[in-house]
Amino acid sequence: MAAAGDVDLQDILTGRCGEAQRTKSNMIRVFLSSTFTDMNSERKVLLDKAYPEVLSFCRSLGLVFEVVDLRWGLRNVPFGDHGVCEVSLQEIGTCQKVSAGPAFIGLLGNRYGPRVLPRLVPEKLFEVLLSKLSKNPEGIKQLQQWFLKDNNAVPPTYVLQPITAHFPHYCDLRPEDKHLHDNSVLSWRFAETHLLQVLRSAATDAEADGDITFEERRLFYTSVTEKEFEDGLWKDNSKASSLLFVREIPRQRIRDGPKRLAKFMDVTFDGLLDTESQELLMKLKSRVNETSQKILNLHYVELSKGSIDPTRKEHAQYLDSVCQQFISQMKDRVQAAIGHLELRRMIRGSIQEEEDRMVEEARQHTAMSADKSRGVHGREGLLGRICLSMWESTTVRHSPVVVHGTAGMGKTSLLCKLVQEMNGVLGSKGVMVIRLLAARQPQRFDIDCVLRSVCLQICLACSLAPPPPLTAHLELVRFFRNTLEDVSQQGNTLLIVLDSLDQLSDRHHAHKLCWLPPDVPSNVHLLVSMDTNSEVFAHLRLKLGTEQSFFEVERLSRDEGELIMESYLRASRRTLTPEQKDAALQSFESTGCPLHLKLIMSAAKRWTSFTPCTELLLGASTQEVMSQLLLRLEEKHGKELVGGALGYIALARGGLLEAELCDVMSLDDDVISEVYRYSLPPTPSLIRLPPLLWTRLKLDLQDQLEERWTDGVAALAFSSRLLSEAVSARYLTSERRGRSHRILAEYFLGRWSGKLKPASLPGLTLLLSDRKAPPQPLWFTPGLANIRKLQELTYHLLHAGLWEELRREVIGSASWLYCQTQVLGVSSVIYDLDQCSQYMDCSETGLIRDALVLMKPSLDFLHGQMDESLFYSELLARLSSLSTSCLTMIGQLCNQCENQLQTSPEPVLIPKNSFLQQPGGPLQHTLSASHGGLVCVDVSAAVQLLVSGSEEGVVVVWSLVDYQLVHTLLGHTGESDSSQVSETVVSLVWFS
Repeated sequence: MAAAGDVDLQDILTGRCGEAQRTKSNMIRVFLSSTFTDMNSERKVLLDKAYPEVLSFCRSLGLVFEVVDLRWGLRNVPFGDHGVCEVSLQEIGTCQKVSAGPAFIGLLGNRYGPRVLPRLVPEKLFEVLLSKLSKNPEGIKQLQQWFLKDNNAVPPTYVLQPITAHFPHYCDLRPEDKHLHDNSVLSWRFAETHLLQVLRSAATDAEADGDITFEERRLFYTSVTEKEFEDGLWKDNSKASSLLFVREIPRQRIRDGPKRLAKFMDVTFDGLLDTESQELLMKLKSRVNETSQKILNLHYVELSKGSIDPTRKEHAQYLDSVCQQFISQMKDRVQAAIGHLELRRMIRGSIQEEEDRMVEEARQHTAMSADKSRGVHGREGLLGRICLSMWESTTVRHSPVVVHGTAGMGKTSLLCKLVQEMNGVLGSKGVMVIRLLAARQPQRFDIDCVLRSVCLQICLACSLAPPPPLTAHLELVRFFRNTLEDVSQQGNTLLIVLDSLDQLSDRHHAHKLCWLPPDVPSNVHLLVSMDTNSEVFAHLRLKLGTEQSFFEVERLSRDEGELIMESYLRASRRTLTPEQKDAALQSFESTGCPLHLKLIMSAAKRWTSFTPCTELLLGASTQEVMSQLLLRLEEKHGKELVGGALGYIALARGGLLEAELCDVMSLDDDVISEVYRYSLPPTPSLIRLPPLLWTRLKLDLQDQLEERWTDGVAALAFSSRLLSEAVSARYLTSERRGRSHRILAEYFLGRWSGKLKPASLPGLTLLLSDRKAPPQPLWFTPGLANIRKLQELTYHLLHAGLWEELRREVIGSASWLYCQTQVLGVSSVIYDLDQCSQYMDCSETGLIRDALVLMKPSLDFLHGQMDESLFYSELLARLSSLSTSCLTMIGQLCNQCENQLQTSPEPVLIPKNSFLQQPGGPLQHTLSASHGGLVCVDVSAAVQLLVSGSEEGVVVVWSLVDYQLVHTLLGHTGESDSSQVSETVVSLVWFS
């Protein structure tokens, strides 16, 4: 087995690969903890100078680098839901889970940070505190006013009410309501201070009486910053790969008083020095010094007029020192973290062995299958019938098993559940190959890629010879069928699951299912799924004829829905009131759709026992529930932010990384204008989307989004195709779609990297600002390509109508064509150029595409790994005669090839004319279908078909419109002597 991992492919395909053997991460995701105002200068200089250098270093290693700084870009927290602390701690956990290296950076100065009211207080603890306030009826009244008991929590919990429940203008930032907002802010600060005093007094008494523990008391004393340090540094011994920066102000400066140092020290509501916070800060720093000396960077800085001034020499030196320490130590920790994984991890953008890719792909689909199977309930009868059908047909030839149903009925989850059940039955005696093809992004799977992947996985797991490198479609189809026969003869049990065949691309007329065998041998089971209303389903009905192999995933009953809901809520440690439960089930009963139920449950786990039924907003259909979900998100987070984030995820060809999404939304002026509609950014010359805004939205979308891991990197995608369609219909109007494609194209071009982008914000004239978009080179280092650029740029340039950039950067770029061919394969280049030809009126695009088609047999023979100079030589040898008549792209392309060859460090032969077959000539395409010698061919111009017969009796039918395979007739065993296509009716005649 290749060095793709320490897990053998057989371990994965036979179910011996557990949760710990998921994809090795190629992500460095770091949470930055600091207080708001006193670390602004440090956070800004890190963003400006340190992060880009660490990003470049990580990219050179095939890693993604991202810093999550939830304090950046906001002057204060403009929300009233008390959820920021929970969001921060959850993000720390996410960083620790996905990061291959460092996951936490702490910046600690002379502020302990806000000590906020806890949003949730356990019932037992809260009632103990109330019992200690018998002499403070006003305190009891206030607590009961702000904390309401939620009996839907298991066990019950007291919930702090949103600030707007009592001060409705707290979040109202409109200029005309400024005085109301200011009054609400002042009133809340007073109420919060009094509530904290009451709770702390009661907690102190309760601890003294032995009624609560020290940790329970700390709930009301500990700052958000210390909680972040506890989770990021000391929980699960996480400090080894963390970084700490502590800044001290000399004692004589501290004595200057809180008024002068208000931004750098904790003060009370009435403006006095908060001595209690300072004592807690001293204890925190003592703990840091005792436990984290090896990761600690200590600085002593004297403030200038109560602030850090980057224009002062000593302050500039301090900030530069912080940057250099950050860069140096981050590089060391990243290098150390991945050093021992170097032979086991997939490197993004590198040219990989095919076997390595198969191990990674099998791991990915197996993990996705395990995830999706967990929520399946109420399908025992259908699962039993499918399993019985498979068991009865094990020893004989039989048809594939077909699972079908309308959209949202849970076909994918059902197949995943079936895989888990079969894994338990077969154990290590069976091999399971899973391909989940559901297209929730514009890019669809190519049937050749799917067949080759399946064949390779089977061959590697069953010790069979893999398919040869030169594998045209027809050869792959035949190899697939022969492989099934070989496995059957070995006596092995093989289960192949191909989900969502209707989501395949229609290349090679895949939807007509000529590639799918009508029957499979004993010991082999082939399960496929599709939408009942799809073209694929209609073709399969005709192909198989019998109804015995078809199993419909029907709507769920109310009772089944109730069981699923109870199981889901129990796992979430939640329940519902009888009225809420009845309302939810009534809404679900109208459709019986599992996706409808999933959306309801996602909303229901946030309902409290005091949420009135009038606020539940349950629709009568799946589409209505989706619309209400999106509307609630818009009301909470803003329409532009929600529409922008979801729209970009929907438009991306293969999903978006979180770092990419934040970068792209930072370039979207509509999103930025909404974010800073009522207040200016802290630094107008540097504008980005505040990460906290996206993180809060992501938390509310956790049931609607899923992570798709590829080559160790997680991209965001929708969890259902219907949701993707709903997002497109709601947000991606024709104008918005084109503009969003343009922003994505400019991002992957790197247009705004290191440049100032105009911004128009309320209250400002046109402003030039740095959005901190990263550079987008084609190669990060020699041999390590920018794979995300290769995957996304062509698609977005095309749909944004940026024709000039498309011609210059992609179609007419020799370096691009070579890079994409090497990393993604020549078929992906040809496919992209086919797409360009559909939208562009440009004959040169077709000629370049045809030149690559003519080069494809050579590239296939070399496994796609053609030497760079040979690639340029062959391209030049096919196009040079066209360079004078096609100056726009082909002429430039030939010049680039010549320049590359002339500067080659190795001796090369440079073509001076087109001595190879050129595009546009008599040879249009090479139809590769090797089944012994070719003995007969017939062509019909009337029906645009070509028919050929071979010595082995195989008859193939090709379309002359798109040069794709239409039919493969394998039933004949003797040699074909002749074939014929009539001009009125397609008929095939062969003699042996």
